[in-house]
Amino acid sequence: QRSGGLKQIGLTLTVHCFVKQNIDKSRIHELADAVVETISQTTVPLRDYDVSGTPIIGYGTLREAETRDQTRRDIDAQRHAMQHVVITCPGIAQQT
Repeated sequence: QRSGGLKQIGLTLTVHCFVKQNIDKSRIHELADAVVETISQTTVPLRDYDVSGTPIIGYGTLREAETRDQTRRDIDAQRHAMQHVVITCPGIAQQT
């Protein structure tokens, strides 16, 4: 970028989803799919809440989200076992 151009920085949005393992096994995937559908390919207005929060100072643009199942098998904690899915979504934030 040229000196004095618009500032642009990379960002990553990370969402952790948890569901009790004794609930329907497909529930964690339904939840993760809903999150991916909501955040992928989205543009979010950025505001400076230190000043007033009214003017939009830039936009965050999210790309395609990636889902990873992080569920661990823990025999000792079977009563409280949770399914765990992590969704990461890279993007950029740019000044207007």
